[in-house]
Amino acid sequence: MIFPSNPISVLAYFEVLLNKYKISMGDRPSLSAEMDATLVSISRISSEKGQEVQACMRARHEYYVKGDEATATAIINDAIEFFKGSPYPLLAKMELGTSMRSVDMINEAIVLFDSRRFDEQGATERKKAELFRIALAGQVVRAIGMVDRELRYINPIARERFKQRLGSL
Repeated sequence: MIFPSNPISVLAYFEVLLNKYKISMGDRPSLSAEMDATLVSISRISSEKGQEVQACMRARHEYYVKGDEATATAIINDAIEFFKGSPYPLLAKMELGTSMRSVDMINEAIVLFDSRRFDEQGATERKKAELFRIALAGQVVRAIGMVDRELRYINPIARERFKQRLGSL
């Protein structure tokens, strides 16, 4: 397959594959192979944005596909250090911290995110990470109660799914 040369387009395709992988039972080998191909494709994009996207993709691939928390964490921490001007590695760390149920990882990402003042970029994901942090600290009911106020501008169906996810912690 020929992939686009725009890193965001490659990332979007990777996201689709990763989401399918997370819910798939039988087609995982072919999805994994296709994700590997997207990682090869993104490595050919020599721009700084391409390198940043590649690091975030690799970290997520290491965790979700290979199950390697340590490598995923190391990759995303390196990306955060290297791409200080971008919120996206921090957002990826928040996502990974949430999936790993690591309050410490979420806290680290939120503190760095706030200190770098990214304005509205990633504000929704930052709020979601904050709510996960509250829920993981044993305050699930409080976190669920805050969803309608903190995430009032997202789709109501997405809000309900998010509440369900918090309730499952």
